[in-house]
Amino acid sequence: MGSRGIVTIDGPAGAGKSTVARLLAQSLGYLYLDSGALYRAVAWQARQLGLDLERDSTLEEFLADFAPELTADSRGFHLVIDGAEVSHGLRSPRVTRESSRLATRPLVRRWVKDRLRHLAANGRVVAEGRDLGTVVFPGAAHKFYLSAALATRAERRRREWQGESDPPSLVDMMADIAARDLRDETRAEAPLRVPEDACVIDTTDLSIEAVLQQCLARVSGVDPAGWNLNQVNLFKGANMDGMENNELTNHTRPEEFDEDRPQTAEAAASEPDSASAAEAAGEMQDMESMSELYEESLRRVQEGEVVKGRIVSITKDYVMVDIGYKSEGQIPIHEFTTPEGEITAKVGEDVEALMESREDEEGALMLSKNKASKIKVWEEVGSAYNDDGEVEGTIVAKVKGGLSVDLGGIIAFLPGSQVDLAPMRHTDHLIGQRNTFKVLKFNRKRRNVVLSRRALLEKERNEAKTTLLSSLEEGKIVPGVVKNITDYGIFVDLGGLDGLLHITDLSYGRVRHPADLFKVGDTIMVKVMSFDLEKERISLGLKQLTPDPWSVVDEKFPLGSRVTGTVVSLTDYGAFVELEPGVEGLIHISEMSWTRKVRHPSQVLSVGDVVEATVLEVEPQRKRISLSLKQVEPNPWEVIGEKYPVGSVIEGKIKNITDFGIFIGIDEGIDGLVHISDISWTKRFKHPSELFKKGQVIQAKVLYIDKDNERFSLSIKDLADNPWQTIDTRFPMGSIVSGPITNITDFGLFVEVEEGIEGLIHISEQSRDKQKMAALKVGDIIRAKVIHASATERRIGLSIRKLETDEEQSHYRDYMHSRTEATTNIGDLIRETLEEKQGKDNN
Repeated sequence: MGSRGIVTIDGPAGAGKSTVARLLAQSLGYLYLDSGALYRAVAWQARQLGLDLERDSTLEEFLADFAPELTADSRGFHLVIDGAEVSHGLRSPRVTRESSRLATRPLVRRWVKDRLRHLAANGRVVAEGRDLGTVVFPGAAHKFYLSAALATRAERRRREWQGESDPPSLVDMMADIAARDLRDETRAEAPLRVPEDACVIDTTDLSIEAVLQQCLARVSGVDPAGWNLNQVNLFKGANMDGMENNELTNHTRPEEFDEDRPQTAEAAASEPDSASAAEAAGEMQDMESMSELYEESLRRVQEGEVVKGRIVSITKDYVMVDIGYKSEGQIPIHEFTTPEGEITAKVGEDVEALMESREDEEGALMLSKNKASKIKVWEEVGSAYNDDGEVEGTIVAKVKGGLSVDLGGIIAFLPGSQVDLAPMRHTDHLIGQRNTFKVLKFNRKRRNVVLSRRALLEKERNEAKTTLLSSLEEGKIVPGVVKNITDYGIFVDLGGLDGLLHITDLSYGRVRHPADLFKVGDTIMVKVMSFDLEKERISLGLKQLTPDPWSVVDEKFPLGSRVTGTVVSLTDYGAFVELEPGVEGLIHISEMSWTRKVRHPSQVLSVGDVVEATVLEVEPQRKRISLSLKQVEPNPWEVIGEKYPVGSVIEGKIKNITDFGIFIGIDEGIDGLVHISDISWTKRFKHPSELFKKGQVIQAKVLYIDKDNERFSLSIKDLADNPWQTIDTRFPMGSIVSGPITNITDFGLFVEVEEGIEGLIHISEQSRDKQKMAALKVGDIIRAKVIHASATERRIGLSIRKLETDEEQSHYRDYMHSRTEATTNIGDLIRETLEEKQGKDNN
């Protein structure tokens, strides 16, 4: 590789690498290699294909197949992907952001490095990027490293967004570039570093022409004074903020200008033999020498130093400052212009500035307020680091691992562990805040400043802790700030030390959670209950600031009195009612209703209800008050017997149906039970729901009332006479009945002999004709003879066999009787026939 023909330009985002590299390549006639274009090409193609390159396997496969057509000249890359020129579409902000993320991937960096080296195989190239002088072309003939202030780089990048619908603010862009700088400097492979032997140029206040001329001078091996430069840009110089090594010095020696300065036409035409001319020449030389000596003394005193002056005038391009010398100093107007375009300079104001150089031969002095401010900030930060002092700054952005802090032109790093006393998960609210910090690390050469806010907070806390412990005593009332809230209490910052305010010491009353009373940041007064100096533990109390209300409850709430309170809590066994702040009474579940069977207090009460109750018991020492809700009203069971005497008939709606009976609503909260045995005299059923439905209105007779056990018994069957009482007269023994079969069991058949009355044909009383019995089914009408009837047992016994036997005997008797009659008639006929025949014979 022809490394002697390779020029590398590295630097962070927005430093001007691309523009300077392209112009330098054009000036030298070299090829221009834009490494960023390759990273953007990867991002552009992945976006076009809709690929997610998070997985290394996907990324590796994509890069193996990605082979854009690359050509390069002095103006840059020409990339053709899938037959289309895409070079102009790679500079969009979205592609730039994605390429920045992909640039941290080792696979992508190696892919780009291989292609750059291939293109530079013959030398004569200018390549720009972030690792070209350190990794890709470490043996390059000339190396440059461009840098600039964060705000300047952010403003440059923000101009690229002018075509977007919603360009970012300067602060947002500063945060974005700061985050990218951190990624570039901390990535595992090829981090951003200043290459060895590189020329470092700060482009913050330089024009493109000035930077280009310095690069050309370095490449050509010629001092910049030998070039026909724009003196305004040249004398602005390179970085003045700590670039102590590898810094291209822009200061030129007057004698070098004199050596290269062409002679004027008048000087060439003058004749050395003229005495007057020689004398005039001598005087001229003396004047020039005096001028040079004056300028040299002026430069020796002022260049590179910070001077104080007063603004005397403001022009379109410069702010003129009187620094006490022959000529007024000039500060570019943009150093006094805000991002909104407002000029902050005012005539008569004092200002500090850095003496940079002369602008031209008229003796105008070029000054820089920004560089003076930066030098002053670096000195203040260095002094704070060496003297264990403090610095002030504004948190401007959130970056990986912490926050960026602007110390007045210098961006420092505040690690996340140093933001507060405890790690903070969310730090967005801190952006824009101005704080005081301690300098943990300081390296001006590397522009590395690490800050800590935690160190100062710990110092303040320790000082406050010492003061607090020296004045702490039990019973003392002190102010504090709620620092943390837990389920069991509140931690209160007393100023250097935290105390615990337990939930039981918050209030005499019920506290569901401390967060119901306070929030983090509240200022409260607390009482010191106890403290342990060795363990640094402090117990606090809040309710102890007021008298205990339980000391007078027996006077305020005497037995039998009626009180009013608010339901504050419900449990399985009752409801707690707040009678006054800190005093609660319990209404047990058994004291909620005279008539209702309350399974849970929520059936009667709700949290927040205002109720009236009767005081049953007061125990101040145990802090207990028993209340009754039902005793506010009279007991309805005491008067129910008078309203519904035994034997009376009531009418009500069926409230519930169970296996054992029916509940009928009588009065509010009082139900009467019709037992299953009292439903019907005659009907057979398995469940009461076969006869009745819930909500049905029915009548029943009162059987008895048990006030002590609160039971009310009713009967439906007693509304009618008992049909079994006359069963023996209506169905006497031996009578024959008929009816449908209602049920067939293993032991016999049930036959309905009358509505509601059934008789049993036992299996032993069934017909001997088995086929006939097997063919019977429910609903068939059969006949049987009554063989048993009992009103007390409520049973009727029937028999088919008895009926068949009796009927058979009856048929036999009838047969025998008819046979006798038939025999007598035949004899008579025979005798009559014989007699007639005998008479005929006689005749």
